[in-house]
Amino acid sequence: NYGGGIFFDYAWDYPEITNVTIAHNTSTSNSNGGGLYVNNSNGAPIITNSILWDNIPDDIIGAHTKSYSVLDYNSDEEGMISANPQFIDSNNGDYHLSDYSPLIGAGTLDGAPADDLDGNIRPNPEGSIPDIGAYENELAERIGGNKYFVDTAGSDSNSGSEEAPFLTVGYAMGVAWDSDSVIV
Repeated sequence: NYGGGIFFDYAWDYPEITNVTIAHNTSTSNSNGGGLYVNNSNGAPIITNSILWDNIPDDIIGAHTKSYSVLDYNSDEEGMISANPQFIDSNNGDYHLSDYSPLIGAGTLDGAPADDLDGNIRPNPEGSIPDIGAYENELAERIGGNKYFVDTAGSDSNSGSEEAPFLTVGYAMGVAWDSDSVIV
């Protein structure tokens, strides 16, 4: 009912959420955060190196502090990366970052755990900057120069390849990053 992903009620401390992925959660109440809901808290959660993505009705409701985090690509909150995280296959529960994700090497070492959810070292490769989210990609930085395709016969749940194009330019622009191209 409250906080589809995480619900804090009467938190007396400043809980820390670090290198976490909170995605595709739904709150049954239209006024409570699908990803994170903070209620009656004396200590606002501190969110670092974490992904809050595609939660319904909202990613976060309530007081919080963020740094090096991502929300939906249409977010303009300060301290946020507003981009599609480009998971490998979120429709089937695979929230690892694809090699094209702008979240690779975009985090901070401050407070980052030594290992990711799979037990891989963080950061990976050693000496690089950690990724944002629960899983560490093996690359130090994303692969750039990608081409994303848009077609009226496409779907925004497709990969954006020429064989499986996106439907809307807006969604393709949310996925594209520096040095990428959108072909309509």
